[in-house]
Amino acid sequence: MDLAREQRQIRKRSGLAFLLCAAVSAGSVLLLPKVMSFPVALADRLAFAIQTSAVHFILVLVAVRLVSSGRYRSKADIGGAARGPPSPAIAVKVAFLQNMAG
Repeated sequence: MDLAREQRQIRKRSGLAFLLCAAVSAGSVLLLPKVMSFPVALADRLAFAIQTSAVHFILVLVAVRLVSSGRYRSKADIGGAARGPPSPAIAVKVAFLQNMAG
C-alpha cells in the first residue's frame, strides 16, 4: 500500500464531499424557506435550534473528524474499519465515535 497515494485519494474524495455538502447547504438555505416557515422570535428560534440537536450533531462531527484524521495519519489504519480493528493509536477515538453515534 502506498501511503502517499492513499492520502491523495482521501484529499480528492474529501474535497468532493465538501463540495456536495456545500451544494446541499446552499440548496437548503435557498429552498427550505419556500417549503416551510422558520421561527422569527428569538425564543422560538432558540427552541427550534435545541430541537434540531445541533450540539449532538457537532459532537458527532468532531468524533468523525478525530477518527478520520487519525486514520489518515496512520499507515496501519488508513484502509478503514473493513481492514481490521483499529490500532492503539486511534482506538480511543473510535470508541468515542461509537459512543456518540450509537
